[in-house]
Amino acid sequence: MNTDRIEPTIDHEFTLDITSVIDRESGAPMLQFMFRTVREFSTFGYAIAIKDASKPSPTEYAFELGGLSLPSNTNHSFGGAQTIVMRALPVDGTYPLTIRRRTRQYTARIHVVGGAPTALVQDDAASFIRVEVPRA
Repeated sequence: MNTDRIEPTIDHEFTLDITSVIDRESGAPMLQFMFRTVREFSTFGYAIAIKDASKPSPTEYAFELGGLSLPSNTNHSFGGAQTIVMRALPVDGTYPLTIRRRTRQYTARIHVVGGAPTALVQDDAASFIRVEVPRA
């Protein structure tokens, strides 16, 4: 009997889901960027340090991914680290997206139609992140 542990091959460290949501406080439509790690943790629900490098531009989305930290409410949850960034939902059009992690960079374009992100066109493939626009 072979007792060697077989590890799955994972070609990325992070996932990013881009969706449109309604802000609970203001009722305004927002573009939600949900960053998660592929690696799961069993002790705490960690947060990913994200620097929003796109400000003050409302038509460009740029983020720098940092390390992991304990969130302010240290509940004992498990799973991948997660951070959500909310931005005002733009009018219909195509918007650039740039994600940096140390010396690596991912670029794409987000298509917004009818008040929701509908497609993502990758400019280049990045080995550190998988980006998706989930279908409603």
